[in-house]
Amino acid sequence: MITYINTKTNKYPYFYGDIQVDYPEYNVYQPLPDGVFPVTSKNFDGQPEPGYFWKEVLPAETDGVWTQQWEQEKFPTDNPLSGPGPWSFDEESQTWYLANPLAKAVHD
Repeated sequence: MITYINTKTNKYPYFYGDIQVDYPEYNVYQPLPDGVFPVTSKNFDGQPEPGYFWKEVLPAETDGVWTQQWEQEKFPTDNPLSGPGPWSFDEESQTWYLANPLAKAVHD
């Protein structure tokens, strides 16, 4: 699946359906609307540092080519979707668990 960026609105990821909604007069046989560019995929380099994960950020443009970008981001110390933390990171299994021995046993 091709992803795009709309540099006028900074929408990313931007898909073909988004182009059709935002530019109803556009069809596939025309050049892309002004400010809309395809984004080239780029794999992140290696494993993130312990306690971090890869997060996709806005693509970068170099010589007219827009390329996907990744940054390392620190895991949160709590997870609001699963209730309050604190969370702990197990280096050996590379997983997060609630900092409570009973919670860890349930997640193992």
